[in-house]
Amino acid sequence: MKSARIPDSKRFSIIHNMEDCYFCGGRPVEIHECFHGTANRQKSIKYGLCIGLCRMHHRAAHNNHSFDLVVKRLGKEAFLKDHTEEEFIRIFGRAYET
Repeated sequence: MKSARIPDSKRFSIIHNMEDCYFCGGRPVEIHECFHGTANRQKSIKYGLCIGLCRMHHRAAHNNHSFDLVVKRLGKEAFLKDHTEEEFIRIFGRAYET
């Protein structure tokens, strides 16, 4: 059974205010979890590792591996302000380095 989608109103970000696109300042289409995929999406939501993205940057986050790594590094950097590298790897499964 598919889990219920957490509404955008319940999501938060420790990265930025999500009122505009993190990269260009444009209007976000939707909130993007820095670590997406079945297992990591809920963890991103739990730790506030979400950002607002415009349509162009949201597509890039899903379709461009290099851009996706930029987003993941943003999430990791924010996470490491209050947690250790070891906790990050334990929770998200890898370091997301180059």
